[in-house]
Amino acid sequence: MSHLISGIQQIGIGIPDVEEAWKWYRCRFGMDIPIFREAAEAPLMTPYTGGEVHSRDALLAINLRGGGGLEIWQYTSRKTAFPAKPPVLGDTGIFAARIKSDNVSAAHRALVDSGCRVSGVPLPGPDGEPTFFVHDPWGNLFQIVPSSEWFKKRGHVTGGPSGALIGVKNIEASLKLYRDALGFDTVVYDSEDRFTDWSSLNGGGGRFRRILLSRSEKPPAPSRPSSAHPGWNSFRPSIEAQTESSKDASGATADSSTSASISRAWITSGSASSIWDSPSPSIPVTPSKWAKPPAVSATSKTPTAHSSNSWKPAESRS
Repeated sequence: MSHLISGIQQIGIGIPDVEEAWKWYRCRFGMDIPIFREAAEAPLMTPYTGGEVHSRDALLAINLRGGGGLEIWQYTSRKTAFPAKPPVLGDTGIFAARIKSDNVSAAHRALVDSGCRVSGVPLPGPDGEPTFFVHDPWGNLFQIVPSSEWFKKRGHVTGGPSGALIGVKNIEASLKLYRDALGFDTVVYDSEDRFTDWSSLNGGGGRFRRILLSRSEKPPAPSRPSSAHPGWNSFRPSIEAQTESSKDASGATADSSTSASISRAWITSGSASSIWDSPSPSIPVTPSKWAKPPAVSATSKTPTAHSSNSWKPAESRS
């Protein structure tokens, strides 16, 4: 069967300050190639904003070495709402974004040296490969995972996103989406145990079933190898799904009010993806009336009110 969907194009991350967040992701993850920035109302995002239209300042950036994109997303019509309780392994929804690296140990040293909140040391996952977790300053969680597939071999110690860890209630039921509909048809591993690579995480001492899926087919054009697109393997998709083994038959999660700032994964062609079980991604919104967003230039789509905050590529590499 041929699938038009080949992975995750970008991970959407809710933060309180676009400028500060992009500086952090540039320096720590090498996300220094801006694709767009726009400040406007977001009527298509009402499923994620409590059913009410809000304005926001959004910026999408990529790492030239490979991987998907990060879209950092700041409300401008209300204050950013953080989870009422920290997400716990076993909650459903997106729990962490996966960031690829060609040297996990070097990435760990670099992030520790830069003062990041790193959870433990690199430990082997079910596939035997080293991995570790790091928080950004706003509590969003990222998993650093190894990869040998790159568009550029030299550059930052990490690439871009290579997927998301997603919590599900029932792995067998979730396979109807990830395997049958999205085409992740190859099982890399299917393990049930207590996992040492999760031991430093909130709720990580429980028993879980984890399944990692990949694709047997190459992504559809234009991502196939060519002189113009030599690096399709830098976007090879994989999906890890996880469920807590000790849950009751109803699949109840820890707390329905829990929300995560890492909130959205856009599915598209020609990008990377990886998934397991975790927390509810929706952000609660209090209904109210809000001010109109700043004016946006028709040519640049950069808010005129933010013209003093223009990108400074030289600073992005400092």
